[in-house]
Amino acid sequence: MKQTYAGLAFLASAPLALTGCTATAFTSRAASATPTAPRIEGPWAAEFTAEWQAATTDVERRILEDGVVTDQEYSEMTERFRACLADAGIEFGGFEPDGSYETTSTPGADQDAAHETVNDCSRTSGEDSVGLLYSWVDRNPEHLDDNAIVVQCLQDSGGVDRGYTAAEYSQDIELESSPFIVDVRTGLAAVEVCESDPLGLLGMQDR
Repeated sequence: MKQTYAGLAFLASAPLALTGCTATAFTSRAASATPTAPRIEGPWAAEFTAEWQAATTDVERRILEDGVVTDQEYSEMTERFRACLADAGIEFGGFEPDGSYETTSTPGADQDAAHETVNDCSRTSGEDSVGLLYSWVDRNPEHLDDNAIVVQCLQDSGGVDRGYTAAEYSQDIELESSPFIVDVRTGLAAVEVCESDPLGLLGMQDR
């Protein structure tokens, strides 16, 4: 049976989109004891520092300590994640550009147990830290205001009118409202794309 895990890049705005299951969220990784982090600089320094402090393996800390996740480091994490799942009889379908992915377990397998295994592999491989930050930086390198860039994307797609604001978008997330000037199905499709790839850097707007 297949399970879909949504990319963590847009968890904050998930109520507006039609998302599947999610992997462990950034805010759930708080460490019980906070080690002293190295000095990390750059637009995503706070997030890298928090993930470094919450890391449970030396591999994660080594990758995160310079504030950059390279393509090679991401590829190595992917293979650790794939191997961990394979050891449990779960097939990994690869990452989408926004960090989402599908897994397939054997017919008749306990799906709750499979989901727990995926979460365990996510944690031990570094998918929920290294993969998370790689996706976030890839999607929004300069750490621009997230609501603002999503709204700009929605305006450009024709899903909302030009007067729609980031503040209104934030409120609509809380209220689970639909502010679209198009039909709801088209609007939700635009939201899914714009939340995943608001700046058009991942190629998802061209699909």
